[in-house]
Amino acid sequence: MGISPDDSVDVRLIQPAVHVARRRAWLCVAAVVLASACAIAWPQWGPRAWSMLALAAVIGLGLIARFGPKKCFGLGLLVIVFALGGAWFTIRTTTAQGSALDQIVGGDDRALIAVHGTLGSDPTRPTPPRDELSRFRRQQSSLVFDLNVNWVERDDGSMARATGILRVRVSTPSATDTVEARFGDQVRVMGWYLPPRGRVNPGEPDHLRWARMTNEVGAIFVASQALITRETTPMTPVSFFQNGLHTVRSNSLHLLEGGDSHPIGRDMLGALLLGEQGPALRETRSAFQQIGTAHLLAISGFHLAVLTGIALLAIRLTGDHGRLEPILAAVLVVGLLLLVPARVPVVRAGIMVLALLGADAIGRRYDRLTILGWITLGLFLWRPLDVFSLGAQLSVGITALLLWVSSSRHPWIVPLTIRGLRRTHRSVFRRALEWLRATTAVCVMCWLISMPIVAAHVGVVSFSGAVTTVLLTPLIIVLLAGGYVSLAIGAVLPSVASNMISGLAWAAELVAGLVNAVAQRPLSSIEVHPPSMLWASAMVVAILVYLKRAKVVEPASLAAIGLLVCFLVVTSIVPRALPRDVALRIDMLSVGDGTCIIVRSGDEALLWDCGSLRNDLVPMLERAQRGLDIRQIRTAMVTHANIDHYLAMPDAIDLFDTDRLLVSPHVLDDDAESVQAFLAAMESKGVEIAPVKAGDRWRFGDATLALLWPIENAAAFKENDQSLVARIAVPTYEGERVVLLVGDIEAPAMEALLLSPTRLQADVLEAPHHGSFHAASQRFVAAVAPRVILQSTGWSRAHDERWDGQKLRSHWLSTAERGALTVEIDKDGTIRTQTMR
Repeated sequence: MGISPDDSVDVRLIQPAVHVARRRAWLCVAAVVLASACAIAWPQWGPRAWSMLALAAVIGLGLIARFGPKKCFGLGLLVIVFALGGAWFTIRTTTAQGSALDQIVGGDDRALIAVHGTLGSDPTRPTPPRDELSRFRRQQSSLVFDLNVNWVERDDGSMARATGILRVRVSTPSATDTVEARFGDQVRVMGWYLPPRGRVNPGEPDHLRWARMTNEVGAIFVASQALITRETTPMTPVSFFQNGLHTVRSNSLHLLEGGDSHPIGRDMLGALLLGEQGPALRETRSAFQQIGTAHLLAISGFHLAVLTGIALLAIRLTGDHGRLEPILAAVLVVGLLLLVPARVPVVRAGIMVLALLGADAIGRRYDRLTILGWITLGLFLWRPLDVFSLGAQLSVGITALLLWVSSSRHPWIVPLTIRGLRRTHRSVFRRALEWLRATTAVCVMCWLISMPIVAAHVGVVSFSGAVTTVLLTPLIIVLLAGGYVSLAIGAVLPSVASNMISGLAWAAELVAGLVNAVAQRPLSSIEVHPPSMLWASAMVVAILVYLKRAKVVEPASLAAIGLLVCFLVVTSIVPRALPRDVALRIDMLSVGDGTCIIVRSGDEALLWDCGSLRNDLVPMLERAQRGLDIRQIRTAMVTHANIDHYLAMPDAIDLFDTDRLLVSPHVLDDDAESVQAFLAAMESKGVEIAPVKAGDRWRFGDATLALLWPIENAAAFKENDQSLVARIAVPTYEGERVVLLVGDIEAPAMEALLLSPTRLQADVLEAPHHGSFHAASQRFVAAVAPRVILQSTGWSRAHDERWDGQKLRSHWLSTAERGALTVEIDKDGTIRTQTMR
């Protein structure tokens, strides 16, 4: 039977079978990912337990090979990969080297130490906070840099060999002062050392695991530049090369950061080209997430793959060079990696592209999707925690999708025909339409795959993602190509490159403006309750099955997608309430020197103060919202007009959709610039502001909130002594349980409240004025007689020995030592505490 010129041949009939190899590679990736998730869920399993599981799997595999069915052999191999993956994940993320600085110094508290090491970065000013009232925050001038530790001085003056990357923060008298040391210099540093710690607030990643994986050993706080001493060392060939490479990379970074024009555009170029997280890009990054195009802003293998494709096309225009083409493209990628700062996203993308180009250069017809699977496995073994990273997931996912679409010649993109069977003449217009159709299909597919991943990380589902991806992708490619070309030119002609970067920054700012405009359109996106990664994985699989079957109407796949969407809608609509057996819950977040407390009862929540002297709380609040599973807080309270109690409240109002603010009366009369700016921000957001005083009371879920202070004539008292004092009582089967929140009251207010000591008695107490000690506070706490005391403070008040007697009588918890604090009062009267550390 012959083939007529009009016949179409399925491409699968003429391609080698690669499905088994692909399945093997990606099943190994899935096993390692599952093992990582299990290692997080079961932290009590150490490397020994995982190794024993691997040994048992090996014995079982041997028995299967000898006596069992051969079909189970592959499953046994996967179990071994799973167990070894869990063991490796645990070792890489929990085990510290014996020579690590924190292991040598020991202890969990601060310690004064002197270390010797090499600067791993130039001293720079830390990123300034960008929350709404950040201009009023007390900002101490400082410089930060990384130090590769070599030695640490012992108490007896001897030197001990030490390793690790130490973050150094140096206080400077003014913003113009500098440290007389640069990248590659050998220095001695003396200061207060703080070892790495685990997560501090709900929703945060485990900082200690990340520190173990990246060999970070904590931070050291240096009081003066005089405590940093340069040491003379001979220049070696290696250090000479490293210094030269760092100079080139610093020039690249300076080209992007240099100049005050178009800051958003420059930060956007930094994110696209270098993986930098610029301070001006917070709102734009959020807008990219809202419209479903976060995968375009997170640097990935997609970006370098596009640039590599452009390079290969340019090479082919000069003729057919065979294996030389991928080699030349690989040289360009290596040059790019040497040119730009070696951030993890750039390195990850570079490894993926170089491995694929290497396979092409060898000459054998390797399946690229299979190779990507083994590359992904290697990347996750290199950095196991990247399994849970949005950037890594998008990088691997989008790159895999592009390779699958190109290798399978998907019918929605390329018609399944063999060239040469018939002669067709296509006009330029028709070819342009076909290209537009294919590009649109690819962009829609990228949006579909990224949507569930983004939803699981940030809780946003976009309805405009397909259209905006089609519109933005060409613009992003132009910015990428122009940006990397400018950086390359900058190595030779800095002035020319600077002008080019300025033009690109202007264009990038226009793109950012377009993204923000789309994000502000009604119904462009919706916020949802962030689903689990299990839901996201199931949705990605359902979408892949739908795309693979290549039918617009495919009942089974569409039904699965519909069920998953319904599940997401239901979980997002149903109000989030406490468990049935919990009557009241208090979450005191760790904000340093400041206060932020969330109180919940039933399906209602209350925000009690929200501020910090030095810290930008917006990222912390966003993570805590997801970690605590709180969608809305209708009512917020500000105890008094100290900035460490209200400075982050405008941002919290936006995040939690708060519509009512209750304040101490003196707040409305305070004429301080920061207070007036705060009140103006509240009014601009349409928030109802109402003063409250002693005697006011209302129902709050299952509890009753009554204000004990300030009284009518409290205006004669100082600011702190006009703080709100709230008594929150909740009924239980064992009688009433009481929580007392007291703000920053000091001796005069305490003495007045002690006139009625009976109403002060409580089971849980907020430490007055962040735990400040004086005779009146000692009497006040004794009169309250709490079982639990919660202290929100930085390190300055965390270890006051004068409270040691009270700590023997009460369960005293401090945010400086334990991170975020939680108290749950069950309906049976039980009081349970939990800390992040």
